[in-house]
Amino acid sequence: MIEGSVMKLFKIYIFCFCLVLVADVANYCIRLNQINDFKQYANYQIERRGGLTKDAFQAITKKNEDSYGGSFQIESSSLNQKYPYGTEITYSIKTTYQFLIGGHKQEITARGGALSLVR
Repeated sequence: MIEGSVMKLFKIYIFCFCLVLVADVANYCIRLNQINDFKQYANYQIERRGGLTKDAFQAITKKNEDSYGGSFQIESSSLNQKYPYGTEITYSIKTTYQFLIGGHKQEITARGGALSLVR
């Protein structure tokens, strides 16, 4: 049978591991929330400016730099084009998250679509 002090150290180790695991999962969920907030902001800018125009892209990039430290990348085939009212503009937002345990990097992608609201 394992001695009491060794067993106590093992329990402390398991507790610390579980604590770090919970913190890692919480940070991942925070990153998912941030990408959804950023996607909502990008939708608003695309709708207001009639597409992913130069002005919209600059506003989105500024928000990315100011609020998120430039951790998001936006990609679209309809970059720098203005579209008529009701046209759907599709895009994707990518970021990576590095887990604390193991150092594994996970790429997170959110696809979005916005309608041009400029007449």
